[in-house]
Amino acid sequence: TNKVRELRDKADNISHRIGVLSGKDEIKLSEANLIAGQGGRGGPSMQSILQQAFPFYKLEDVDLKGGETEIDEGIVGLIITQPGKELTPKELRRIDQFVMRGRSLLVVAGAANLKSSDSTMKASLNLQGLDKLLTGYGLEVSNDVALDWGRLMRIPMMTQSGNIQWVFLPGIAQVQYLPGISAEQQMLDNSFAAFFRIEEIAFPYPSSVTLHPDKQPEAKLSVVARTSPRTTIASGEGVELRPSADIKPQPPFDQRAIAAVVEGKLKRAMDPPAEADGIEVPATSAADARVLVIASGQFLTNPFARAGQGPDLGPQFAMMGNVGGDEMLQAISQPYAQKYLTTTILALKNTLDWMSGDSDLIAVSAKILGEPNLTYANIQPPNLTETASEEDIKAEVDRVKAARKKTQTSVQWTLTLLLPAVFGMLGIALWQLREKKRSTLSLD
Repeated sequence: TNKVRELRDKADNISHRIGVLSGKDEIKLSEANLIAGQGGRGGPSMQSILQQAFPFYKLEDVDLKGGETEIDEGIVGLIITQPGKELTPKELRRIDQFVMRGRSLLVVAGAANLKSSDSTMKASLNLQGLDKLLTGYGLEVSNDVALDWGRLMRIPMMTQSGNIQWVFLPGIAQVQYLPGISAEQQMLDNSFAAFFRIEEIAFPYPSSVTLHPDKQPEAKLSVVARTSPRTTIASGEGVELRPSADIKPQPPFDQRAIAAVVEGKLKRAMDPPAEADGIEVPATSAADARVLVIASGQFLTNPFARAGQGPDLGPQFAMMGNVGGDEMLQAISQPYAQKYLTTTILALKNTLDWMSGDSDLIAVSAKILGEPNLTYANIQPPNLTETASEEDIKAEVDRVKAARKKTQTSVQWTLTLLLPAVFGMLGIALWQLREKKRSTLSLD
């Protein structure tokens, strides 16, 4: 399918130009941070995978240069990854100006800032000015980290004494689609384009998101990803996020939105400054615009491969492999990549389709993961509360799956046995009617 699309775009001279904000010490899509490097070879990057598998998208760096540079009108969508520097008011107004053209904006950033090759994984909390822009669009990202204890990721590790010890990763939100649950509690909206038919995906160290519909009265705001109800919030100057066997939750618990979208006729997010800055931003968008916030700065990375890799020693030491890296983090990065890397790549590809307005092939891409399941109104949805543990959530999901399997079995046997029996009985009845009419006939 992707090859057909590539040939079509080449024949029709279609170019899908996607801008990626640069110049802010951001997490780059070109970073080799998806798997731990081995044998002196760096792993793949998200950008290299996109270029190889989906060449019909052209990623271009966009350096706003302090707001002096306008974003090219030929760019159909802009991606902002986790910035390491504060965005200036002029830069935020340039982004707002771009969105007001009726364009798409994807923000993959939260409050947690983690340095590459920092095995301590101590996060500083700073939204780098993005909160001023996003709140204007009705999507408020909080200066915190949501720790999900209801869907707790655990990895078995071998200790020096040879024993098995379970290491907890509460900062990884394993967001799962739960069939039959209400929209207000649904963890993953897999009817939304970016997560279409995806059953489960990871959001590393997300921040909580609050919707403000009054900011955008002519647009539609919706949450597309949530944690489980058993989630706590961490805030302060520094948050310890390194995996540990001794971490324990600190109540209160609550379900948190961690990804949200606004679509429609948008109002500008940034008010004009007191002194003119030469940037013209219309009050409302020229056409329907869309903004998607995934409040997880590490969403497009493998956070353990990125934190656990050794420092860059230059090409002369390349054959020595990943020298000085953290062995525990590198070990954790392997099962993480196996479980979530494919769905993360697919989610990004779906998002690019959504940003470019070419969403026709999203359903085709979803077939990589399988066909959709039917829903049954007679099955009681999962009952999730803030006291629900990981085992409780798993039990509710298993109950719904078992009930769905029972219903499917009933439907299967009904179609296999009951319908043929009904047709057989109908045939016998018609045969008897014909015989009865025949017996009443006379030659007179």
